[in-house]
Amino acid sequence: MADELLIDDGYTVTRTIDPAPGLHPQLTIMYRQALDRERNVYRSKLQSADPSVLDSFVTDLILKYVVSINGTEYKDRDKITRMKPTIRSYAVDLVLGYSAADEAADAGKSRGA
Repeated sequence: MADELLIDDGYTVTRTIDPAPGLHPQLTIMYRQALDRERNVYRSKLQSADPSVLDSFVTDLILKYVVSINGTEYKDRDKITRMKPTIRSYAVDLVLGYSAADEAADAGKSRGA
């Protein structure tokens, strides 16, 4: 049995987010959880006076940790940079553990069942 306090390498989690009219449709984000060091890097990037530093880090984070959004894999930097800001924020918050995944509700999707 896996230790629920540790992040399992390769384990994916799925979170379904209700639609927000005018902002985004229902979102189903499948992702891998990042380790704490990514949070530390994120916090340091937030301090940069150059907004492109944070933008580049967020894009890289999504490329590395988000498996799919609504069943689509986003592996093109240009598409990720053009993603609606709210969706990018949800993805980053989930990957870094700032938002909770609904693992019980999404258990079938999370484990590929």
